Amino acid sequence: MKLCIIIPVFNEEGFIEKSIKSIINQTVRPDRVIYVNDSSTDNTKKLINDFSSDCDWIHIIDNESKEEHIPGRKVIEAFNFGLKNLKINYDVICKFDGDIELPKNYIEKIKNIFLENSNVGIAGGNLYVSKKGKWIYEKIATKSHVRGPIKAYRRKCFEDINGLKSAIGWDTVDVLLAQRKGLSLIHISEPTRRYAISYAVFCLK
Repeated sequence: MKLCIIIPVFNEEGFIEKSIKSIINQTVRPDRVIYVNDSSTDNTKKLINDFSSDCDWIHIIDNESKEEHIPGRKVIEAFNFGLKNLKINYDVICKFDGDIELPKNYIEKIKNIFLENSNVGIAGGNLYVSKKGKWIYEKIATKSHVRGPIKAYRRKCFEDINGLKSAIGWDTVDVLLAQRKGLSLIHISEPTRRYAISYAVFCLK
């Protein structure tokens, strides 16, 4: 089973090191990772190149995005640009954020979920924020909802829902479309960790 990851990034220099190292150090390596540098003005691109110089399966490409900010559009347009440049067959496609730090067995668990249950269309972890030494669930959605920063799609599901929609609420629309197709959604209990620029702290699934 080939699993590929596309990660749109914009000015992520504050946390990209730990994020990319968590991908490099997985127990099961992704088959391809594409970072889409979405018009960053900081050292994001340089840092990705530095940390992945020995990993021929990690690529970074540049996308020149529009200056206007329309919620949901910028990140998905960057993701779709990465998808066009993937140039590899895949069984599972992941859309991750650049501030996510994965536990070492995360990719292994994701692959196993899809291998063990052919009806699973979308899978992923939850996100927790570290506050005052405690991991607090990021209460943006219920724990049963696989959120946009950490989504993995079976290829058939991804194609059946016609990919991701560049509009606000895209990570709810995809779930509804997948459920209409009769596919299941699974969230996993292993932590996914994120570094949030707003409070620059370690966050966990």
